[in-house]
Amino acid sequence: MKSFALIFIVVIGFTTSTHSFGQSETELMGECDYPQTPPVVNGRNATEAQMIANQKEVKDYMDAGNAFLECLDSANNTDSDDTSVEIKERVNKVHNSVVDAQTAVADLWKQALNAYKGKNN
Repeated sequence: MKSFALIFIVVIGFTTSTHSFGQSETELMGECDYPQTPPVVNGRNATEAQMIANQKEVKDYMDAGNAFLECLDSANNTDSDDTSVEIKERVNKVHNSVVDAQTAVADLWKQALNAYKGKNN
């Protein structure tokens, strides 16, 4: 239970921190759709239907996050030698924040799934 609560706090922290980018980072996002972090159900209390629905939400979030990262890189031409180091560093900051949030959500989902399996065995 303690690790579940800790990861939940971490996810909330990433969700909060990723929405507080400075203006320069927000400008880098351009037309890219920033992924909204889904809630993760408590596996100890969830039904099978809730777990399946939440799994879809988590997968959709991961797909949206990956699409956002591709859009971010494309919009800022990060593969070009003409792109300034400053822009590349700011893009990298946003990129790492999204990946960290995805990792936290995946870890929380795994814990929820393990809790669900534990109550049903």
